[in-house]
Amino acid sequence: LCGFSVDSSGPIPNQYSEGNFYCLPQILRDKLSYKTNLYHANYSDFWSRDKLAPRWGFDNLRVSPEFEIRGSDMSVLDTLANDLKNATEPTFNYFISFTSHSPHVASYLQKYNENNFDYQDIPLFTLNDLPLTLKNSIELTDHTTNYYLSLLKAVDQSLEHFFNKLDEYGLRENTLVFIYGDHRYYNFKPANTLENFYNYNEVPFVMVLPDGAAQGGAAVASHLDVAPTLLDLLNRNDLIPENFLGQSLFSTDFPNIAINKCLQEFSYIDENLIVRGNSSNQEYYVLHQFNKDVDKDAYLKILPELNQTIDDYLPEMLLGK
Repeated sequence: LCGFSVDSSGPIPNQYSEGNFYCLPQILRDKLSYKTNLYHANYSDFWSRDKLAPRWGFDNLRVSPEFEIRGSDMSVLDTLANDLKNATEPTFNYFISFTSHSPHVASYLQKYNENNFDYQDIPLFTLNDLPLTLKNSIELTDHTTNYYLSLLKAVDQSLEHFFNKLDEYGLRENTLVFIYGDHRYYNFKPANTLENFYNYNEVPFVMVLPDGAAQGGAAVASHLDVAPTLLDLLNRNDLIPENFLGQSLFSTDFPNIAINKCLQEFSYIDENLIVRGNSSNQEYYVLHQFNKDVDKDAYLKILPELNQTIDDYLPEMLLGK
């Protein structure tokens, strides 16, 4: 939403809940008169959203107690679809899923099936539904993985219901829908292989656009590119702030890079190589090299500096220090 990378030392809510943000919801609200809403079947103070969401530009937090804690995604998306139907002006709506979140146990699958309207209940899936290579890389009990797969299927069913409602209300032709994951499942085996790097870092990203809209051609991208892509689709590239680190996926000079930072760990990927590192001990190494002709030493020199620059930039930008 805000177009910048995180701090190496910890999550934004832990350190910058009082920051001066300039994010996508605020841009749409202040520049284009959108109404901005956040939907989540959770407490408003989870990850400090009660403080951060207004700073990001959200007018309305549609959270508990309006929704039952961990209420089904289908129920929340049904409310969102009805709100879209009744809207009299443009809206930006940010929905945070909860159905597939841990713990992955029988009681949550049962709870979902009790609140999925007239849809067929989600059965318990098995490890046989996973590709063998993925199955062998996950450090989970069969029991946990089975319910994880089932709850993912429940998310699919909830999205199906949402799009059915958009069709029913005649909203598909004037609605942009972005769907993406925040991270993959945590419990992958520690083997530092290219396969496990993708298993952990590669997340779904889907744009559902009205007929005739162009498709992005990026080879490598990240969450940093979501907000500028949406503004580009609205033909408002002039509103993309200079502090946004990402670019529109439709940009003709898209750089095809992604940076991931989480609790001192650092990952960089482009079409030439993958570099991993740790900002606490300043150890950086090349995990995989796609292009054997590229100068990997040049990457290993500049990427630690880039990582530090991002860390230095955040307090300066958000706290004025």
